Amino acid sequence: MQIDDDKSNHGQSDILIVPILTTDPGSKDLEQIIIKNTSYFFLEPDEMTFLKQATLKGQQDLSKGKFVIGVWSRYQTETVIASIYQIGDDIEYLDSLPEYKNCRVGDLVTGLPADFQVAEGFFIK
Repeated sequence: MQIDDDKSNHGQSDILIVPILTTDPGSKDLEQIIIKNTSYFFLEPDEMTFLKQATLKGQQDLSKGKFVIGVWSRYQTETVIASIYQIGDDIEYLDSLPEYKNCRVGDLVTGLPADFQVAEGFFIK
């Protein structure tokens, strides 16, 4: 899946891409949850809560997006979609984005800047 920066386009993207950094204490647990989730294993409620907190951590303004996608660098050269949340009255977990084809948990992501560290608005081609 190719992701492009929307800064040169009109309007704000409906999607916020957030890197899930696994350098915090408890990151081994988070890493195992991400691996489990991107392999399509069922997550326990406490695992889902942990992943949600890690995905939404640092998000100041969720009104900027309709969806939040958490991405995780599995290897130095490979980034994968680890979580997808729909923003509304409640923040709902999704296995895929119904509005965008070929965007599912577990998909590889390309097109992110090398220095990607904070949440940015992007759109998916």
